[in-house]
Amino acid sequence: MPVLRRENYTETEYHMKKESRSIKTFYGADCIAENKSAFSDVHRAFIVTGRRGAAASGALADVTGVLDSVGAEYVLFDRIPENPPLEMCFEAGAAARGFKADAVIAIGGGSALDAAKAVAAFAANPAVQAEELPLVTLAAAAAVCEAVEEAAG
Repeated sequence: MPVLRRENYTETEYHMKKESRSIKTFYGADCIAENKSAFSDVHRAFIVTGRRGAAASGALADVTGVLDSVGAEYVLFDRIPENPPLEMCFEAGAAARGFKADAVIAIGGGSALDAAKAVAAFAANPAVQAEELPLVTLAAAAAVCEAVEEAAG
């Protein structure tokens, strides 16, 4: 799937193409093998994972096996820590862009999934620098847990 760049389309075309794309999330036993067709348009994948979990769980081998079977090339970025710094995501985005990735694949928990979103954004938008991208987050799950705890207390 080619990278969707706003400057290549009229505003209407861009939004139509953007809406036709979606993030695909798979989970459960054999989920990669059962969804092999989702990888059929991938030619150059940039895989984002933490340091150990994806390999230890076997998920990385499942993904690379499917990518091999569809003839896709891939690069592994397996350095994502908990709460990945934006600069690391920027570095990975530049690497994905340099590799000419047409897909970013995240394997792991929240840190890897969140990092992969930023990696894809940086890869598709080379004009944006990490220090130019303000980032504010709100841990809504923690707030909900705290509220439930107070209500139960």
